[in-house]
Amino acid sequence: MPRAWGFFFWGQFFETPLTLSLFPRILAAPFIFAMSSDARYYRLAMKIFADFSGTIAIPAVLFALLGDWLDDRYATEPRYLILLLTLALVLTAVIIVRKAKKYRKAYEELMK
Repeated sequence: MPRAWGFFFWGQFFETPLTLSLFPRILAAPFIFAMSSDARYYRLAMKIFADFSGTIAIPAVLFALLGDWLDDRYATEPRYLILLLTLALVLTAVIIVRKAKKYRKAYEELMK
């Protein structure tokens, strides 16, 4: 197929032509159920990493911002910050234990 008929994605050092004949395979890629076990394993691992990262970071940042704002508002410098960060730590631990149990079951199903 001539280059003029395709679409092109430019890499850093090379050019990979993406012709119109490849579009059906690209569109069907999410619906392929016969995925290799390694690909499913890595997909589960990345899902766990992203989920746990968000579970740890989001409450800590939100509660720290809220604690800092409350300390500024009521002139109690570290009190609310420490209290809310402790609450975020406990909340995060509870959520992570629940998610770990859920992902353990998903991992066991994957390894069957």
